[in-house]
Amino acid sequence: MRHVGLGGAFAEAGHTIVNAVPQVLKAFGNLFSRFFTLNFTQDQGVAGPVGTAQIVSQAASLGGWTLVLIAATINLSLGFFNLLPIPGLDGGRILLVLVGVLRRRPLTFAQESAVTAAGFGLVMLLSLFVVIRDLSRFF
Repeated sequence: MRHVGLGGAFAEAGHTIVNAVPQVLKAFGNLFSRFFTLNFTQDQGVAGPVGTAQIVSQAASLGGWTLVLIAATINLSLGFFNLLPIPGLDGGRILLVLVGVLRRRPLTFAQESAVTAAGFGLVMLLSLFVVIRDLSRFF
């Protein structure tokens, strides 16, 4: 640990985020490839609620700075996940608006509702998949 000024702190934070982004994207890629192939084997890139609780507990025992880094990584991961072009998420909303722009007219309420419901179903299935993988670590 070293002391840096405000500018140095912002530079370090930017460097940390730039280094974390490829790791987060790779983890999402692995998760989706495992999800679509129903591969329940474990990997170190993605943890569900149970795994996250274990990681946060371990980080807390290592000190405050480690806990802050874990919190930042979780926050960055959630931000990226929310921007995925899956209807029901913010990225899906952006996608639907772009589809409306390309069509030169927005989707009807019924169309948008159906697409959003399907996307929400996909997110729920993905969540169930992650929880099952998490719980499989114990068995």
